[in-house]
Amino acid sequence: MALGKKTHKLAAFIQEFILDNHYGPNFEEMSEGCGLRSKSNIKRYLEKLKRAGLVDYVDGIPRAIWLTADTIRTARIPICGSISAGAPIPPIDIEGAHTEFFPLALDGLPKCIDPRTLFALRVDGDSMIDASIHHGDLIIVTQQFDKREGDTLVFWLKDEQATSLKRYFQDGDFVLMQPANPKYETRRKHRNQVEAFGKVVLVIRQLGAAA
Repeated sequence: MALGKKTHKLAAFIQEFILDNHYGPNFEEMSEGCGLRSKSNIKRYLEKLKRAGLVDYVDGIPRAIWLTADTIRTARIPICGSISAGAPIPPIDIEGAHTEFFPLALDGLPKCIDPRTLFALRVDGDSMIDASIHHGDLIIVTQQFDKREGDTLVFWLKDEQATSLKRYFQDGDFVLMQPANPKYETRRKHRNQVEAFGKVVLVIRQLGAAA
């Protein structure tokens, strides 16, 4: 089950709170800890976590919330800047020091993915909207991957010294970088001019009411 940004954040907060305090948080603590002002929204995100088998709770009883898995695997994923879903943009600094992180519940990802290979990027542009990747979304990217045609990859365009987010296809010695928006054309470059250095494994919608 896909979990959105605020649901991931709530899962990470609940786990950390229970590990620190040995009891569950109340609504006020979840609201303050996750920046959620609406009790109805918190209940909606809790229901998503319950359906995903990560937490359980009893309505009407304060702090009656507990982890149903032994532990919710979480990680602080560095946000490494923006990636173009349109015209290419300058390089991304993955190895540098980062000051912004996203708390990610890892249970929705394949267990074979090493969390240490993950980084996050903000999407700039609309060339991937038909793949449900919108301007302002946060994408979670792994550096641990094998390229398969149709994968959405982060490309480094060597001749342009720029990055781009597109679907990957191969045509002999050429790489086809295909958008998911009819406004944009597929780009074709020799494989020596292109390097894929990340594969999108999760898209987190960045809308005020989305989760």
